[in-house]
Amino acid sequence: MSVDEQRTIVQLVAAITRQSPHHISPILNKIIPGILEAVQKDDEELREGSLQALEALALRLPAEVTLYLAEIIQAGLQLMKFDPVSQASLYSEHRFNCAENYTVDDDEDDEMADENGAGDEDDDLDDECV
Repeated sequence: MSVDEQRTIVQLVAAITRQSPHHISPILNKIIPGILEAVQKDDEELREGSLQALEALALRLPAEVTLYLAEIIQAGLQLMKFDPVSQASLYSEHRFNCAENYTVDDDEDDEMADENGAGDEDDDLDDECV
C-alpha cells in the first residue's frame, strides 16, 4: 500500500470516527494497530493524520480505546519535539498580550481597598503575565 493510500485511509478513519464513531467501534482491533504502525512511518503528513485519528478515537470511543491507550500515549510522546523557535515565539506573544491587557487604575484600587478593608497587599500581578 502506498503512503498516499495510507494517508487517505487514516484521514477517512478520523472523519468517520468524528461523525459516526459507532461505525468504527466494532473493528477497532483491526484499525488501531494499523494506525499505530502508520505513526512510525517516515512521512510527516501520515504521522500527523495518524495522531489526529488516534485523538479522535480516544475522544469519541474512550471506553473502547482503553485497551490501546498506553500505546496511543506512547506514540504521542515519541513524536513530541521541542522547537525552541516556536516556543520563544509563543512566550513573546504571551508577554505582549499580558502587557497589552494590563492597565493601572489607582482609583479602582482605592475603592476596592475601602470596600474590603484591605490595603495594597492584594496588588500582585497575575503570575501568568509576570
